[in-house]
Amino acid sequence: MLRHHAQAPALALACLAGLAGALAGCAEGPLTEDDVAEARTRYVVELMNFVVVEEDPATLPLADPAADDAAPDDAAAVGDVEGEDDDAAAGADDAVPEPPPAPATRDVILDLLVRRTGGDGLPGITVDVEQVDAREQPKATFRVWIDTSQLGGKGATTQVTQRLEDVEVATDDKFAAEIREDVPADMRGEYREFAEATSPQ
Repeated sequence: MLRHHAQAPALALACLAGLAGALAGCAEGPLTEDDVAEARTRYVVELMNFVVVEEDPATLPLADPAADDAAPDDAAAVGDVEGEDDDAAAGADDAVPEPPPAPATRDVILDLLVRRTGGDGLPGITVDVEQVDAREQPKATFRVWIDTSQLGGKGATTQVTQRLEDVEVATDDKFAAEIREDVPADMRGEYREFAEATSPQ
């Protein structure tokens, strides 16, 4: 029994040494761009839903009823001036057409589901969001940064909402999200995880 108890501290020390070695092996150093590119393949993103935020009617300028009531009287008074109608008709032909109004912009709320498939993770990942029209023709691409620092190991998921501001969006527009593969070297600076990495080894 004494021999058995005497061996227990030695066994405990051996286990602690092994654990320390394992922890040292898990310590993460600076990631290279190649490390980031590989880690990005371990994430999957799905756009669950999106909502276009309409303008709040309370923020729109209110019409002045008094101005509408005064308009007919003002028009009649102008018509009483001799020669005014002839001048207006002549000027109508020379009038410069007004440019069409600028497309209305809206904010778009994205509901995204991110899943980690395993392996080493990243503190965050950039998701590409594409906007297309009713004919599936691309209109715009947005890059959204998602914090994945608290996302666990294989199979772990997180659901987040992201807001795209001032988007020119039509009624039939659609959106799709993906984690892009094979990001070209000249575009990696636009992806935060690549921008924070070291140069490839």
